[in-house]
Amino acid sequence: MLQRYRHGYLLASLLMLLFIYPFMGRDGLGTALMDMALVLTMVTSILACSVNLRQSIVGLVLIALMQLVFLYRYGNDDAGLIGVYPGLGLLVFSYVTFLMLRKIFLATPRVTADTIYGALSIYMMLGILWTFAYTLLEIREPGSFDFGESITAPRFDRFMGFSFVTITTLGYGNVVPTNPRADALSAAEAVVGQVYLTVMLARLVALQLTQAGRSGGDDASA
Repeated sequence: MLQRYRHGYLLASLLMLLFIYPFMGRDGLGTALMDMALVLTMVTSILACSVNLRQSIVGLVLIALMQLVFLYRYGNDDAGLIGVYPGLGLLVFSYVTFLMLRKIFLATPRVTADTIYGALSIYMMLGILWTFAYTLLEIREPGSFDFGESITAPRFDRFMGFSFVTITTLGYGNVVPTNPRADALSAAEAVVGQVYLTVMLARLVALQLTQAGRSGGDDASA
């Protein structure tokens, strides 16, 4: 049962991260809970997309490195490591997204409910991947995004909101890229998001038609 619907559990953890993460507090406990929610999502994603032990180990090692950096920075004000955490997060979600894409496009013989959960999970992971990319850019080049006068210290959850607004091409305008690097990242996410939906839909339809053709052939021969 767990193996059969593991992409469903991944999608549930991604939705939880998206909708619960912004409501957590900013004190010590809230920060710890936010980190736990993110770790849960990453571990679930690794377990869902890995097809062998090596892939699982690589992903879990990257997550462990993220946690070590988080715990170290939590007790030490080391400015030199401030960009390491989002950099590792970007690496983890890039790795997982690649594994999921390869699995859906190359190793999925038929469409099931869990296949659809996996396709939706990839879309969600793209949004989180770009969240880390925006966070890293802002750390490396402060002022890359204009959050308006009401926000003095841009946060991960604000970048998450901006990322999903961008990938769905809603464009509320509450967060604005202010330099060419930020413009390029935002444009790339919007393009990738739309292309992914088109290509993934075509892939799922093709799998469904192939599956229906095989079923029809089996019935005729019987």
